[in-house]
Amino acid sequence: MKRIKVLLVLLLVLITAGCSVEYELTINKDNSVSEKVVAIDNTERLLVNTNLNEKDAVNYLYQMFDRDGLSTKISYVSKDGNTVATVTGNHNTLQDYVDNFTSDLFSNAELVEDGDKVTLVFNQVARLGKDNSRSLIYDNITVRIKVPFKVLDHNADEARYGVYTWNIKENDNLRTLSITYDKGNMRDEQKITIGNFSFSIKYQYIAFTILGLIVAAIIIIVIINNRKNNKM
Repeated sequence: MKRIKVLLVLLLVLITAGCSVEYELTINKDNSVSEKVVAIDNTERLLVNTNLNEKDAVNYLYQMFDRDGLSTKISYVSKDGNTVATVTGNHNTLQDYVDNFTSDLFSNAELVEDGDKVTLVFNQVARLGKDNSRSLIYDNITVRIKVPFKVLDHNADEARYGVYTWNIKENDNLRTLSITYDKGNMRDEQKITIGNFSFSIKYQYIAFTILGLIVAAIIIIVIINNRKNNKM
């Protein structure tokens, strides 16, 4: 009887435990958008919940959440007792991405454009956890947005080299994710305007130019000092 109880507890854990999800949104320089979702779940739990083999289970869940009419691809690997499924998709424009956005975590994606100023907002409508029927059974969700432009404002948990990351965990309060950027200014470039003419220079070129000027100035100073010493 004790053994049966243990097995029942293990089965309950497999059924009620959630998976972890990483969502990556990449905004490209030409305003096109790329999406990638990586979901990691215990393989045994996946098979029990779907009553299918691993490949059919992944395809079944993919079809359940696939967006009609959009070009997406799916692949999966088995690793350390887990199934790691990856789904990728592309959109020609940011507006196309917003118009076709669907999610069980966020109500929608909001896009506001004011000239070159672009704001993207996601409003969370469901919590992670198992406390009620409206909660989503995920262990955690990581959202990353990659932006090649100069970011003016954001509320990400972490920002590093143009990648903005939000970490959503079990039983956290509902959150609003937002980011604002200037699509007229690249992240690693400085925009210079002279009259009606505008051009951009990469920061690395500016740094090399300043370094070159400093080296040239040092060389000139050394030459001048040497000439003075020779005259003496």
